[in-house]
Amino acid sequence: MKLNLASLKIITVLLLTTSSAWGAISEKQKAQITQEIENVMDGKGAPVASVLIVQRGEVVYKNTLVDPNFKTQVKLPKNSNPRYKIGSISKQFTAASLLILQDQGKLSVKDPVAKWFPELTNADKVTIANLLSMTSGYPDYWPHDYVYKDMLSDVDNSRVIKKYAMRSADFYPGEKFEYSNTNYLIAGRIVEQVSGLPLYDFMKKYIFQPLKMDTAISVNNTSLADIDTPRFLRNAIGPIRNAPEEGKGWLYSAGDLAMSARDLAKWNQALIDESLLSKFSMKQFTSQFINNNGIANSYGLGIAVSRTMGTKLISHSGAVSGSISMNRIYPEKNTSIIMFFAAYPGTSSEQFGAIFKIEKIILSDLEKNNDKDDSKVALNKKVKKILKAFQAGRIERALFSENANFYFQKEVVADFAESLKGLGELVSVEEKATGHRGGMSYYAFDANFKNDSLRIDLRVLRNGLIEQFGLSAN
Repeated sequence: MKLNLASLKIITVLLLTTSSAWGAISEKQKAQITQEIENVMDGKGAPVASVLIVQRGEVVYKNTLVDPNFKTQVKLPKNSNPRYKIGSISKQFTAASLLILQDQGKLSVKDPVAKWFPELTNADKVTIANLLSMTSGYPDYWPHDYVYKDMLSDVDNSRVIKKYAMRSADFYPGEKFEYSNTNYLIAGRIVEQVSGLPLYDFMKKYIFQPLKMDTAISVNNTSLADIDTPRFLRNAIGPIRNAPEEGKGWLYSAGDLAMSARDLAKWNQALIDESLLSKFSMKQFTSQFINNNGIANSYGLGIAVSRTMGTKLISHSGAVSGSISMNRIYPEKNTSIIMFFAAYPGTSSEQFGAIFKIEKIILSDLEKNNDKDDSKVALNKKVKKILKAFQAGRIERALFSENANFYFQKEVVADFAESLKGLGELVSVEEKATGHRGGMSYYAFDANFKNDSLRIDLRVLRNGLIEQFGLSAN
């Protein structure tokens, strides 16, 4: 069945005032984003979807769509702020709980799990940080994309911990990254033992209440209401069907939370503003974890950490029976994108494709519209302009100092042009390092072309003119 805008129940609330030009998105962008969601639903990706985009703490796009064929099964709240099960996005709340305890002086993420669970495999070698960074070596109790037989019944998760964390490890602690939900069952138990509170009560006291996240619940303790999103799945590319529910105890600290997109956005803003944790703990939380061999993973403590379109990305997805969620935070852009879909498994490829396209719509616009307000973006734009000029065999002399213009004689410009020949279209320029030297600001960039990448060595005077612009193999 072909869906269109008119045939969908659309709830759109734009809370940003039109005077805030920095954060406002255009009508064209709104239509593009809505179309991407429709495309997922048209492809049987989900009967219900919610998207929320926030810039500088203001909601710039909020939309919940319901396939009319499911209107009798979906009863959304009047404020169009339904709760979804967020699955593994819950892990960052478990990690933050341990970091809060670290800030309170009650533990360190460098502590071995032997302090609480001496019976576990490699307990004296596995640290809390290993658990949170997925480098412990403990086997995963739920690597499946479906609910297997045992998971339909309630369980005491201490039995799950014993079954999977007392067997032979998959690898030595810190050797490599390998995703395992078992790590987070153990982490949740440590929060409870150290704090003396049930895990959800601790989160409520130190995270949800301070941030006014009123819709956040533990689905282990509280069932989703009728006005929240129901659970659906799709087998192969078949029809949408009702999804089973995991038994109590299985998800716990690895994926037990449910909340509205608006409340998850409050959490995102707290991470952007760095208002919940100490600077030390925040850095641990949002930095790539370093393995024993000195190589960094693209995962911090409960969150993925990478770069996209020239900016830092903090992200995680969550997939549990009947629901898939995606949460992407761009701290350098003060922006976050949240997407919830009431269907899993059998639908994830369409949904991930949609968020990547929406990300491109939003971030491309930020790069175009905010150069004047963001010195880093302005410098990035200068570097792109210079590279494109060199590719064309010329130089943007107005951007360079007297010394640099003297250096860039005709022969040098020709060498630079030859060096860039054959690299193809310039795709992105990413800042990698900054510093100060000789009264100048130092920058290292990666220039990513279609066919290769180069390293840029930049020196900038206080007046903004470029004193040195070097290229080398990356």
